[in-house]
Amino acid sequence: MHLHDYDSRSLGRARRLRVYTPPGYDAQLPAHLPVLYLLHGSGDNEASWSEFGRANVILDNLIAANKAVPMIVVMTDGHAVTDSNPQARGANAAAFERDLLEDVMFDAMARHGITP
Repeated sequence: MHLHDYDSRSLGRARRLRVYTPPGYDAQLPAHLPVLYLLHGSGDNEASWSEFGRANVILDNLIAANKAVPMIVVMTDGHAVTDSNPQARGANAAAFERDLLEDVMFDAMARHGITP
């Protein structure tokens, strides 16, 4: 599990995401692996899948048992709008979409050699 800070130009601030890479990933470069963008529930954040759900442990075990293919899993924070007023919260989906598509998929991941 890797923690990555990235500059979200669409949101105008630094953000964090987590990236799971399968065992032996570094030895597999430059192999292309599928990428799963795993989103959390409304009360969670980018840490929930790994800290509480143990997604990395589950994936390691599934891959070892040949029940899942090796993949990269990107877990980002779905709370793009930090303002708590109702009008600002209503804009969260559009802001998150911009952040995910423009900054996470095509910028931050590209800097780490991961193609969407």
